[in-house]
Amino acid sequence: QFIMSENIELIYDEDEAIKFILKNLPKELQAKCTKDEVEYVLDLVYEMYEENGYLDENSTEEVLIDEEEVLKYVLKHLKEEKNFDLDAEEVRYILDGEFKYCQSIGIFTDEK
Repeated sequence: QFIMSENIELIYDEDEAIKFILKNLPKELQAKCTKDEVEYVLDLVYEMYEENGYLDENSTEEVLIDEEEVLKYVLKHLKEEKNFDLDAEEVRYILDGEFKYCQSIGIFTDEK
């Protein structure tokens, strides 16, 4: 689990996140995974955040996010989308890269 600060939309750059994620994937996955796949996974992640009210700009509270719930949400929606062929391990690497990107810009911190 990790904690999201309240200022995510002020400093998050999706293009930079995608570049960061692709660069930090394992070599074998770098050869397979496309920018479009990473972007789609990120879209699903932020769709989940929206649905759960995590991106409420009026909130000043930190949000605790369960990584397994995010993974389940993404995998469920990937099954419905036939254009992308990512398995759970590959999605986990993308989510881990996204988490590390967010840590690097101060959005996420490890659970206290």
